[in-house]
Amino acid sequence: MSALAPAVPVTAEERVSVASSWRLIWWRFRKHRLALASALVLLALYVVVLCPDFFSTQDPEATEARLAFIPVQRLHLFDGLRPSPWVPDVTGKRNPTTLRMEWRVDESRRIPVRLFVTGYPYRLLGIIPARTHLLGTAAADGRERLYLLGTDRLGRDQWSRLVHGTRTSMTIGLTAVTFSVVLGVLLGGISGYYGGVADAIIQRLIELLQSLPTIPIWLALTAALPRDWSPQQSLLRDHGDPLAGGLDDARARGPRPVPGAPRRRLRAGGRSGGSQPGRIIFRHMVPTFLSHIIATSTLAVPAMIINETSLSFLGLGIRPPAISWGVLLAGGAEHPDGGAGALAPRPRRRRHSVGPRLQPGRRRTPGRRRPLQPVTTPVLEVKDLRVHFFLDEGLVRAVDGVSFDVQPGQVVGIVGESGCGKSVTMKAILQIVEPPGRIVGGQILFRRARALPST
Repeated sequence: MSALAPAVPVTAEERVSVASSWRLIWWRFRKHRLALASALVLLALYVVVLCPDFFSTQDPEATEARLAFIPVQRLHLFDGLRPSPWVPDVTGKRNPTTLRMEWRVDESRRIPVRLFVTGYPYRLLGIIPARTHLLGTAAADGRERLYLLGTDRLGRDQWSRLVHGTRTSMTIGLTAVTFSVVLGVLLGGISGYYGGVADAIIQRLIELLQSLPTIPIWLALTAALPRDWSPQQSLLRDHGDPLAGGLDDARARGPRPVPGAPRRRLRAGGRSGGSQPGRIIFRHMVPTFLSHIIATSTLAVPAMIINETSLSFLGLGIRPPAISWGVLLAGGAEHPDGGAGALAPRPRRRRHSVGPRLQPGRRRTPGRRRPLQPVTTPVLEVKDLRVHFFLDEGLVRAVDGVSFDVQPGQVVGIVGESGCGKSVTMKAILQIVEPPGRIVGGQILFRRARALPST
């Protein structure tokens, strides 16, 4: 007699009815194409986090002042119609006035780019010694170097520093959210399982943490902690501060309190089966809120990364010589014209002639555009402006006979003691004077268009 095999679900309804929560989540996730694409991008970023040295082209800490502010070497994948990656060479010349090296891209000279080249030594995953890098030049003597995003003021490769900054910023976000999820599920599970006094204490504690202002706490921590800490200690501090901030959202990531009667039935059913409170919380309560926990945690990771980047940019987080996205942004803000600053879009400057510029012996030809004439019309004209306030105590002449012009490109400042009518003048120009105030006379002309009729 043969053993009977278990029934295999055939229809879609049968598969859904016996599927676990994780399998149901995976089925819905793979139907969302944008979510799959985002997951691949996130996976690529965390591959960089695991081995940033492999993707680097130079040692991120190596400095050479002579190579400061090398422009971006744009990577070209094709040489004509043949797939052969290359970058243009850079040539430098010392400025006789400033005695600084000035670099420019030489498109006539090409440097071939190779895959899996030998470079500076490092440890893969912090354990395995290695010297292989993803990109590099064919020259083994170091005469040809690859600067995909240029260099900073100390001659350090910006691409390599960006890759290592990715490891720092992404690790802080993931670590903080992981700790927050674990603590949130634990506190939320206790609050939802026991209810009553335990629920009230936990919820009030979280509300207290949520009421604390974030920026002043960061300022106080920055001033209180020693300034001679090493980059490793600073990194540990910046890991710990977002973790503390993650406690604010513990209630959002934990199970909700269960009402009285269902909670008692849940506890009685679990105890009758011999289950401990921990097993009831994590085995039966948490899976019912799993989709909510995943959604809030996914949104919290980029928020943590942005917080770390913003604080490091303001000088309140990670500081040099440690590398993070915020540190790189701060360095780029100090020197916007160097290195990768060439990638930033810049407004086009238009040159307008404000008068005749005729060269000797040259006559204007018919049909040639005439040069623009100087603009003398004021942008704003205020003539004899009067604003009065009709109060019960009497008439107050807040603005009485004010006149001025604002020419194109001119900045006009109104200075005076408190109560002299500066704000009222601006409100009158914008025509937002509130009762009991009223504009009783004068003219306001914007580009010669009457904004306020004469009175």
